[in-house]
Amino acid sequence: RSNNYFNYRKRLCDNAMVRARHKNISCTLIPDDIVIPPVCPIFGIPLIISQGTITPNTPTIDRIDPNGDYTPQNIAIISSKANTIKSYATASELRLVAAWMDSKTQTS
Repeated sequence: RSNNYFNYRKRLCDNAMVRARHKNISCTLIPDDIVIPPVCPIFGIPLIISQGTITPNTPTIDRIDPNGDYTPQNIAIISSKANTIKSYATASELRLVAAWMDSKTQTS
């Protein structure tokens, strides 16, 4: 893979380290722990490494257990779009939002 790929994985690790310090949690990630899949495992959209600009397709680190540390076992690489949606709600809350949206878009 390209140098850009390695540099992006390093940047993801560095950013996770900063967030971990702010949250007073541990971060043991190294670039080799970061495997960026070709598509977001949630939405199936292509994950695109961009220079500087974050788009819905930008790969991001998600902590699977939001109360856990940044460890290889507790992260997934998902799109910025999925991470933004996931970061503000629990699974139960997301189901409530989806049910409400479904009820508003059903035709009579």
